[in-house]
Amino acid sequence: MINQARDNYENQIQDHFEQHLTPELLLLLTDLFEQYLPDNQKTAAQNSPFKLTKLRVKSELMKVKVIRENVADLRSLKSLYERFLPILKALELSDNFVEELAIQVLRSRSPQVKRWKTEICT
Repeated sequence: MINQARDNYENQIQDHFEQHLTPELLLLLTDLFEQYLPDNQKTAAQNSPFKLTKLRVKSELMKVKVIRENVADLRSLKSLYERFLPILKALELSDNFVEELAIQVLRSRSPQVKRWKTEICT
């Protein structure tokens, strides 16, 4: 019974997501799963992190360059948040649920992120 309720809830969220997700927003999401390229690089190294990974890990160095990069990343996150806010509101997710999803992202490793990419792009 619990599994059925969870599955129904996940299906409901998926339906809402599909209704509100525009091609432009889908492109923004899939872009998070591309490898991060610094401004001075043309191609990604084999072990380059995903953009999502780059955004979730911040350097604590007090160098001006690092601070600028952190601020740029925070601006990027703010922009993404503002773009996806209507979908988040439409999904009516509880704060606890969103927090749990955020914890999953923070704890995730590359194979999990690659699996998410497959799920989002299909």
